[in-house]
Amino acid sequence: MASLIRRGYEITLDWTTIPHLKPYQDNSAASSDAAFREVAGVLDADALIVIPHEHGVGMYVELGVALGAGKPVYVITSHPSKTMFFYHPLVKIVASLDELFQFLELQSSLSSPE
Repeated sequence: MASLIRRGYEITLDWTTIPHLKPYQDNSAASSDAAFREVAGVLDADALIVIPHEHGVGMYVELGVALGAGKPVYVITSHPSKTMFFYHPLVKIVASLDELFQFLELQSSLSSPE
């Protein structure tokens, strides 16, 4: 995340700051608050960056929230077969954060008036 911030991007929610809440039923109030904050973080963002991992679950909910809101999603992975939603027209798959930065810089230069 530090490399995003250094490049001037804003993080609308750092999910790593949310404490471990499992089992959710034993932490229902905190789980409710965390779920609300994560959805709000996606809706407040201009785009979502997903870095899939083997045990990830919430990231797929966030992906659905972003797609439902019409937001672009950038997936950093070398294994793009995790879900059919990685092939949605709003999703761009890249192999690395550096590749994502290159893509975003190119998009920015194409959309900037000269």
